[in-house]
Amino acid sequence: MSDPLSILFGSTARVKLLRFFLFNPSKEFTFEEMCKRARLVRRTARTEISALERAGVITSHIVQMVLPGKTRKTKVLHYCLNKKFQELQALQTFFV
Repeated sequence: MSDPLSILFGSTARVKLLRFFLFNPSKEFTFEEMCKRARLVRRTARTEISALERAGVITSHIVQMVLPGKTRKTKVLHYCLNKKFQELQALQTFFV
């Protein structure tokens, strides 16, 4: 039997990402961290992140950081929950 939230929100992956960000509202994550922690395939995650970003639920910004094993700074895209999203309170109530 399908998860009712998956039917309502379009896909299981989108529900996983919504829950992931709603339970970690003040943290920022790289794409790789999100895929690993939400247990999603990269291709699916990319599609769903794009949809959530277009909807305004999450935001992204570039951060310069030194990656392990590297000496130069690299630009890395970080994603976080958009705290200015109009329906954030309703989503948090619904999912939590």
